[in-house]
Amino acid sequence: MSNHKMIQNSKEASEIISNILQKQNVKAVFTHHNPSGSHIDLIQPTELGNLIHHIKFAREPYLTFGHAFKQYKGQYGDSLDEVALDELPNSSILYFAFPNKIYRVDKSDFERLHLKRKNSNGIWTYSYPLSMMELIYDVGGL
Repeated sequence: MSNHKMIQNSKEASEIISNILQKQNVKAVFTHHNPSGSHIDLIQPTELGNLIHHIKFAREPYLTFGHAFKQYKGQYGDSLDEVALDELPNSSILYFAFPNKIYRVDKSDFERLHLKRKNSNGIWTYSYPLSMMELIYDVGGL
């Protein structure tokens, strides 16, 4: 997996994830790009309705995750605003993309861990350790 290129933004991350899904015979369609540009949803039509693949891009993970949640001391994680998470169907799959890696976790697992806190902007967020997510893309060498 070491011949991959660095990811510059959420659009590039969504293209990589879409390619991974296509290799699994899943047809996903880009449909929603939020105004900040850091989140994109890929919609996968299924017999039971649409499955949302929600992608968040950040330059780096939540580096102080292990300080905020002492049981994960020394670990990194990432977060989603509670409002954004609540808007996604329970069957959604979450992707956390960084310049060199992409992680995947089911929304139900993300919420079930219930690592909830108010961030420095006063917004409630849910967080999750990267170590418990599935690594699906790795540029390597970093």
